[in-house]
Amino acid sequence: MPLIKLPKLRKGPKLPPMVVDFIEAYNARDVEGMMADVTDDVVYRHYCDAGVLFKAGDKGEFEAALHDDLSAFKQRTQLVKTSVTMLGSTVLTTQFDAVVAKDLSNGWTEGQALTLPAAAEFQFRDDKIANITLRT
Repeated sequence: MPLIKLPKLRKGPKLPPMVVDFIEAYNARDVEGMMADVTDDVVYRHYCDAGVLFKAGDKGEFEAALHDDLSAFKQRTQLVKTSVTMLGSTVLTTQFDAVVAKDLSNGWTEGQALTLPAAAEFQFRDDKIANITLRT
């Protein structure tokens, strides 16, 4: 099943520019772009039904995780479904579409197409992303 090609997100009152830039860089598989608007001490947490899937406590760990994620998927896209921005954070509900690049330890197999709901929270400090929490 081919993945949907998404139009560019528009910067506006609903989404802060750094979130738009991050999602667009994610969809373009551009790690450097994803790192452009994060703090040096960015904290990243990924939770799934089983608990904490992954945690990174600084920019270096986060960048390494992003590179690992790239190798796990042939294609991947986050489609923003809803968003709320207030009090220094943005919460998104998203749809994650991907094609698995190699057999993974969680049971996903090479070539498997995925469509999963997700939620992400971005917290900000000094006009940068300081904390990202992903729930899948």
